[in-house]
Amino acid sequence: MIMILTGIDHRGERIHRMGRTDAVLMLEKHTYAIEIKYAENEEDFPAVLDTAMEQIKVKDYYKPHLNQGRKVHLLALAFTKGNIAFREELI
Repeated sequence: MIMILTGIDHRGERIHRMGRTDAVLMLEKHTYAIEIKYAENEEDFPAVLDTAMEQIKVKDYYKPHLNQGRKVHLLALAFTKGNIAFREELI
């Protein structure tokens, strides 16, 4: 709802030839290809973020958004019951 009210173009569960991106956010100058994972505890964050980032890259979740005049960000998110972590890469 917040994204709709703020005018952010967002898409959940985007289907691609290699799988589904958890979310895509398209702003005026930036696009974010997002993969979200659950971690059992905070100590697992590095490994879970590695897995999420690798999934974005291997499954080419970002490629449909290249050459559209926006910077493309790969965003891996990991969360536990009480915390969240992220890793971002710019293409």
